Formats: sequence, C-alpha cells, structure tokens
Amino acid sequence: CAQFNGQESEITKVAVRLCKYFDKAYKDRVSAPGHMGMKEFPHGKAWIGLQTLTYWEMDHAWYSGKIVGYRCEEGEHAYELMYDDGEKEWMKLPIHEVAIIDNWEG
Repeated sequence: CAQFNGQESEITKVAVRLCKYFDKAYKDRVSAPGHMGMKEFPHGKAWIGLQTLTYWEMDHAWYSGKIVGYRCEEGEHAYELMYDDGEKEWMKLPIHEVAIIDNWEG
C-alpha cells in the first residue's frame, strides 16, 4: 500500500491502523501455547533443535529458524532461537509470535 500510494497517504494510514487492529485482536484471542496446533509446552532442553516460525509484527512476516539453546535462571526459562539468516536471540517461550512447527498436529 505504502509503495504504491506513499507513506503519508490516507489509504496507507488506514491500512496501518487496520494492521495494528488485527494484530491486537489476534493476540487477544489466541493464547500461547494452544495456538497453531501446538501441543503442550514443558520447559527444558528437549526443545533444542526443533524448527520454529517467528512472527515479526513490524514486518508482518514469519521467519523460520530453530531453537539452539536453553537456560533457566531463577525460575525464568529462556530459549535461544537462530534464524535461517544466522541471527540469534533469546526469548521466553511460549509466546504468540513463535510457533514450534516440529510439534505441529495439522
């Protein structure tokens, strides 16, 4: 929309508002880990090596990767995700934005 109509056009502004509305509605209605066919989520190293899809809200896109690390400090569970482009980040799972597709029922 922005590419064809310009970043400051009224239609682009409306489209951005709609995207934000739908993103919020998605988060309000879908609770992790029961979204996208995930089964249960017991914490631990068993998740290391499993394939993931991570939704980046600003890009409105899913990025594939895998879980490459796990740590638990003071009861806080964190998982290191490595994306296909080599980027890594630590995240607390389960969250709406990450689907573990090796645990897929569908």
